[in-house]
Amino acid sequence: MLTTLKERALQAKFEIRTRCAATPWLAPIHQATVWWTQWKMRGHIDPRECQVLPDTELVIDGFQGSGNSFATVAFKSCQERPVRLAHHLHAPAQIIKAVDQGVPVLVTLRDPSNAVVSLVSRWPYVGLGQGLRAYIRFYETLTPYLGGMVVSPFPMTTGPIDQVFEVINERFECSFEVFRPIDENVARIRSKTTLNSDAEAARRKKKSELRAAIADPAYRALRERAEALHVDWEQYGVMPTASLSSSS
Repeated sequence: MLTTLKERALQAKFEIRTRCAATPWLAPIHQATVWWTQWKMRGHIDPRECQVLPDTELVIDGFQGSGNSFATVAFKSCQERPVRLAHHLHAPAQIIKAVDQGVPVLVTLRDPSNAVVSLVSRWPYVGLGQGLRAYIRFYETLTPYLGGMVVSPFPMTTGPIDQVFEVINERFECSFEVFRPIDENVARIRSKTTLNSDAEAARRKKKSELRAAIADPAYRALRERAEALHVDWEQYGVMPTASLSSSS
């Protein structure tokens, strides 16, 4: 339950942002959140990576908690030249823009309950129902554009992600270097994308509580709608092959 004015304001901000991010004609309003992200991330990432620009070479995006950070850091870690990325947008409107411009797009996908639990464990002011509605809005908005992107289900993003990058190269006729998910490489990426041990333990405990909460019948209708959407999207996802690349 929200108990403070600040929490209510943060929840309202999340709702406005996700609605604007999913609506191309609201791009001018969403641009304000892009500028805020650029300012907030200064010194951490290139601000130009917070939106799709004419020189963007690849978009890596997905609903929060779907492995976006792992995919982005893994991709960056193995490139032999600077690649102009747009990532962590969490914005269907930006993805649609990229698809319309023929920019290669990788969209990560995770089952809704785990994705929303991950989101809320990081941003506790977001309600579970609000998170499920945002998940539905994100992927429903992008469904008509599935043919213009590569979809990476969570087991692929956190497993043989090399096969995902190989599909991107083939589908979009690119020549990006391919991350090899051997233990050493994965451990290096994990060290950059996880919290310290105490914070990670606290978050795991919070996730356990949230998983029990999201199973409540009050969320059943939203869960079922989101789960059906996830099943539909999985049909477009990259599937593992017998390739030896992931173990080489």
